[in-house]
Amino acid sequence: MSESKLRSQLSAARVIQQKVVEALNSSSPLPLELTDYLREIVSYEKEIQRAEAALDARATVWRLLVDFEKSLGPPDTDPLRADVTFGQLRINADQARFLLTQSYLATTWTAADALTGAFGRIICLESKAQNAGHPAKLWEDVVQDKKANWS
Repeated sequence: MSESKLRSQLSAARVIQQKVVEALNSSSPLPLELTDYLREIVSYEKEIQRAEAALDARATVWRLLVDFEKSLGPPDTDPLRADVTFGQLRINADQARFLLTQSYLATTWTAADALTGAFGRIICLESKAQNAGHPAKLWEDVVQDKKANWS
């Protein structure tokens, strides 16, 4: 899924979330247990905000990485390349690339974990839905957990 489509879906989720909150705040003929469950679901706004912030950071790091590579020009004969200015430091170009790449990967996983933490509670990860102190994580609880109930 593209980042723009993901952002669009997050915006749509926010609109739906707000409509659910408005409906719950009005007099509702729904059973109390259901309204409590729906209130819990719409309370995951912090995870969505965390995911959006991680996506923003990820996009920034990607731009930095692309701009960094463009600034290097053609490779030298020296495999380690020359030192470059990275912030206020002078470091080896390969070290700078490594730091930027690690930052990109870390922000990608942060966004994935935040989204999984919020939506994993809704889409059948019951053990995680009941444990707000340890929300679902994409790798640990979805990919590795072959026993996850996705029905």
